[in-house]
Amino acid sequence: MVPVAPPMSIDVARVSLGLVLAAALGAGGCQPTWTGVIRARMGYSAAHGLRVVEVPEGPSRSAGLHVGDRVMSIDGEDVYAIVHHHVGDGIVRVDGDSEPSTADVRVRIDEKLRGQVGSRVTIRVMRDGVEHELSIERVPPEQQR
Repeated sequence: MVPVAPPMSIDVARVSLGLVLAAALGAGGCQPTWTGVIRARMGYSAAHGLRVVEVPEGPSRSAGLHVGDRVMSIDGEDVYAIVHHHVGDGIVRVDGDSEPSTADVRVRIDEKLRGQVGSRVTIRVMRDGVEHELSIERVPPEQQR
């Protein structure tokens, strides 16, 4: 696996703790590698979890992602675990009862959603009391806008 540089920037949506899932040009090997993104804007709050607030035209919409969906898991990992558990220096840490910072949440969710262009991420969402599992293709960042 080619190591990928962290995102150069992440634009924050105009909602409480909004997330715009962005990616940057990766470094590694002789040639740069694009990290893919999904086309969706999400917001997180302790009370409501990770919610979809915008789905522009593209693979996310085609896969069935809807505004208002509550994201339950990303590639089989529970969103609560992603937000409250993290690894640093090889040690798993638990944030406990306190909520992590907005920046920490953005980074943790973004890390789970990014991947190689053309690869797929599986997202389990809750909509109107029914769970749906969606497979969304990651696209180059220039197609995100």
